[in-house]
Amino acid sequence: MAFAKMINTFGMFFMPKVKDLMTKSICTLDINASLNDALLALSEDNMRSVVIMDGGKPVGILTRRDLINLVYIKKMDAEKTIVSEVMSHPVITVDYNENIFKAYERWFKIILETNYS
Repeated sequence: MAFAKMINTFGMFFMPKVKDLMTKSICTLDINASLNDALLALSEDNMRSVVIMDGGKPVGILTRRDLINLVYIKKMDAEKTIVSEVMSHPVITVDYNENIFKAYERWFKIILETNYS
Protein backbone atom coordinates (compact mmCIF):
# COMPACT_ATOMS: atom_id res chain seq x y z
CA MET A 1 0.00 0.00 0.00
CA ALA A 2 2.81 2.44 0.82
CA PHE A 3 4.35 1.83 -2.59
CA ALA A 4 1.00 2.51 -4.26
CA LYS A 5 1.04 5.95 -2.62
CA MET A 6 4.30 6.64 -4.42
CA ILE A 7 2.67 6.42 -7.85
CA ASN A 8 0.71 9.47 -8.92
CA THR A 9 -2.29 9.54 -11.26
CA PHE A 10 -0.03 9.58 -14.32
CA GLY A 11 1.85 6.49 -13.19
CA MET A 12 4.93 8.56 -12.42
CA PHE A 13 7.11 7.88 -9.38
CA PHE A 14 7.14 10.70 -6.84
CA MET A 15 8.68 11.30 -3.46
CA PRO A 16 6.05 10.92 -0.72
CA LYS A 17 6.13 13.14 2.32
CA VAL A 18 6.11 11.93 5.90
CA LYS A 19 2.45 12.96 6.22
CA ASP A 20 1.53 10.59 3.36
CA LEU A 21 2.74 7.54 5.30
CA MET A 22 2.70 8.46 8.99
CA THR A 23 0.41 7.09 11.65
CA LYS A 24 -2.18 9.77 12.33
CA SER A 25 -3.27 8.73 15.83
CA ILE A 26 -0.76 8.37 18.64
CA CYS A 27 -0.92 7.48 22.30
CA THR A 28 0.71 9.93 24.73
CA LEU A 29 1.41 10.00 28.46
CA ASP A 30 2.85 12.54 30.87
CA ILE A 31 6.47 12.09 31.89
CA ASN A 32 5.38 11.30 35.48
CA ALA A 33 3.05 8.42 34.52
CA SER A 34 3.73 4.91 35.80
CA LEU A 35 4.51 1.82 33.72
CA ASN A 36 1.06 0.60 34.69
CA ASP A 37 -0.44 3.74 33.11
CA ALA A 38 1.53 2.97 29.94
CA LEU A 39 0.33 -0.64 29.88
CA LEU A 40 -3.29 0.46 30.30
CA ALA A 41 -3.00 3.18 27.63
CA LEU A 42 -1.53 0.78 25.09
CA SER A 43 -4.08 -1.93 25.76
CA GLU A 44 -7.05 0.47 25.62
CA ASP A 45 -5.97 2.12 22.40
CA ASN A 46 -4.50 -1.04 20.80
CA MET A 47 -1.28 0.86 20.06
CA ARG A 48 2.28 -0.37 19.73
CA SER A 49 3.98 2.56 21.44
CA VAL A 50 3.35 5.51 23.70
CA VAL A 51 5.03 8.90 23.31
CA ILE A 52 6.12 10.42 26.61
CA MET A 53 5.37 14.14 26.87
CA ASP A 54 6.79 16.90 29.08
CA GLY A 55 5.08 20.26 28.85
CA GLY A 56 3.45 19.37 25.54
CA LYS A 57 6.73 18.25 23.91
CA PRO A 58 7.74 14.67 23.07
CA VAL A 59 10.71 13.63 25.23
CA GLY A 60 10.67 9.84 25.06
CA ILE A 61 8.95 6.72 23.81
CA LEU A 62 8.02 3.30 25.19
CA THR A 63 6.99 0.37 23.02
CA ARG A 64 4.98 -2.74 23.86
CA ARG A 65 8.20 -4.71 23.62
CA ASP A 66 9.90 -2.35 26.11
CA LEU A 67 7.04 -2.75 28.57
CA ILE A 68 6.95 -6.54 28.29
CA ASN A 69 10.70 -6.67 28.88
CA LEU A 70 10.59 -4.26 31.83
CA VAL A 71 7.55 -5.67 33.64
CA TYR A 72 7.58 -9.39 32.82
CA ILE A 73 11.26 -10.15 32.20
CA LYS A 74 13.03 -7.65 34.48
CA LYS A 75 10.17 -7.75 37.02
CA MET A 76 10.02 -3.97 37.51
CA ASP A 77 7.17 -2.72 39.67
CA ALA A 78 4.64 -1.31 37.17
CA GLU A 79 2.93 0.81 39.84
CA LYS A 80 6.08 2.40 41.25
CA THR A 81 8.29 2.77 38.17
CA ILE A 82 7.87 6.08 36.34
CA VAL A 83 8.07 6.09 32.53
CA SER A 84 10.77 8.78 32.54
CA GLU A 85 13.11 6.31 34.28
CA VAL A 86 12.94 3.75 31.48
CA MET A 87 11.82 5.50 28.27
CA SER A 88 13.97 5.61 25.16
CA HIS A 89 15.18 9.13 24.49
CA PRO A 90 15.77 11.49 22.84
CA VAL A 91 12.84 11.31 20.45
CA ILE A 92 13.79 11.89 16.82
CA THR A 93 11.19 14.12 15.20
CA VAL A 94 10.74 15.32 11.64
CA ASP A 95 8.50 17.82 9.93
CA TYR A 96 5.49 16.07 8.42
CA ASN A 97 6.09 17.86 5.09
CA GLU A 98 9.61 16.43 4.81
CA ASN A 99 10.37 13.97 2.00
CA ILE A 100 10.13 10.45 3.46
CA PHE A 101 13.49 9.37 2.07
CA LYS A 102 15.23 12.46 3.48
CA ALA A 103 13.60 11.80 6.86
CA TYR A 104 14.78 8.17 6.79
CA GLU A 105 18.29 9.24 5.77
CA ARG A 106 18.44 11.67 8.69
CA TRP A 107 17.06 9.07 11.13
CA PHE A 108 19.54 6.44 9.92
CA LYS A 109 22.45 8.88 10.32
CA ILE A 110 21.39 9.62 13.91
CA ILE A 111 21.11 5.89 14.67
CA LEU A 112 24.60 5.26 13.29
CA GLU A 113 26.08 8.18 15.23
CA THR A 114 24.37 7.07 18.44
CA ASN A 115 25.33 3.40 18.19
CA TYR A 116 28.75 3.57 16.58
CA SER A 117 30.42 6.74 17.82
